[in-house]
Amino acid sequence: MDTNLNRLPNVDYVQGIGIQAAIMGAEKGNEYMSDCLAYYRNLHFSMNKGYDNMAIVAPNIYAVNAEKYGFRYKNEDQYLDNNMVIFKDEVFCEPEFMNHRTYALHLVAHSWYNPTLSQKIYQSLAQIKFLKRIFDWLENSKCTRNMIALIKKNIWLK
Repeated sequence: MDTNLNRLPNVDYVQGIGIQAAIMGAEKGNEYMSDCLAYYRNLHFSMNKGYDNMAIVAPNIYAVNAEKYGFRYKNEDQYLDNNMVIFKDEVFCEPEFMNHRTYALHLVAHSWYNPTLSQKIYQSLAQIKFLKRIFDWLENSKCTRNMIALIKKNIWLK
């Protein structure tokens, strides 16, 4: 990111901050939603052999598309062009981040797919707070970021 919290031109997406994909609302014909849907038009997804075309995940897709409306990569309420509002992540969040501002929860149940055994193991380990803290610390370490991305891809996306 640059000093104004914008994505650099040579970077596809900003790791670690995006727009939550689980809870969104828009009026019919919303230009931003059309932008987001256009990303998916020519992609193929196959649940039988893993996730094709998932190198960039939904929160990153939504963030990149929101840039033209004034989105900055900062976790704060943002009032954007075209009458858009992006709320700080605590407003629509996972249960572990719930606080007095939380309006709705994303339970991260992944009810839309049947996980493999390795995915079930990964999900179970991710629920252990101590391991999650270690994982978060490692993920923020520049030297291990690529290694963790590779592990996620080979375990989670297989």
